Amino acid sequence: NGGSHNELSRLEHNKGTSQNELSRLEHNKGTSQNELSRLEHSNGTSQNELSRLEHNNSTSQNELCRLEHNNGTSQNKLSRLEHNNGTAQNELSRLKHNNGTSQNELSRLEHNNGTSQNELFRLEHNNRTSQNELSRLKHNNGTSQNELSSLEHNNGTSQNEMSGLKHNNGTSKNELSCFEHNNATSQNKLSRLEHYNGISQNELSRLEHNNGISQNELSRLEHNNGTSQNDLFSLQHNNGTAQNELSSLEHNNSTSQNELSRLEHNNGTSQNELSRLEHNNGAAQNEMPRS
Repeated sequence: NGGSHNELSRLEHNKGTSQNELSRLEHNKGTSQNELSRLEHSNGTSQNELSRLEHNNSTSQNELCRLEHNNGTSQNKLSRLEHNNGTAQNELSRLKHNNGTSQNELSRLEHNNGTSQNELFRLEHNNRTSQNELSRLKHNNGTSQNELSSLEHNNGTSQNEMSGLKHNNGTSKNELSCFEHNNATSQNKLSRLEHYNGISQNELSRLEHNNGISQNELSRLEHNNGTSQNDLFSLQHNNGTAQNELSSLEHNNSTSQNELSRLEHNNGTSQNELSRLEHNNGAAQNEMPRS
């Protein structure tokens, strides 16, 4: 029940998290990832550039992975996915599902109880809020904004680079299309959307949420029951994990990561430097799609 990381570590544990550049991990309930890791576990998440994963209730992704699972999400550059309660996306994916969200290289999705974030954004929130590098928002139950706009609303907001939306239960938009639906949200490479019970943002956003995880290379995150970390930051929080290249981690429920990987999870989520995946009940994305 701890966390370990270094460049060449070999780790075997039950309930924790390990990762580094070349680690090989085998565990039951945790998270592992690195550039070439091979992982097999029951209730976790693994991904990296070439990983091959098979698991029941988690999420896996990478550039070329092929995944088979029951209640999770799989995607890669060319995957074809069919599932009931999850989310699949990639550059060319074809998706069929009941209660989820799909997106590819040009869409951003949102779903009921998950969160996704990409590489260069800053968010701070109490109960679902995202904001970009130059804006600061304050709100009650969900706010998102893009690089140059600031939104304030009660129960969900999405906007893209130049527009601002306000809505109740879901908003999606992308560069050339507009979507509206009840329990899902999609947006493209330049849009930001937020909705009642989820958060997603694109290549330039970082999101934070109450019971999830946020991280990026340079972000500063603070939240209640999740995890935040970046390359040069040390954070403190309640029931999560903080770590970076130069910090020492302190946490309750075990999370560790090295210089090139960031992993976060509530019920099995891991991601490395080039992938961000977030989900409570099925949401994953790989190196090319950003959800």
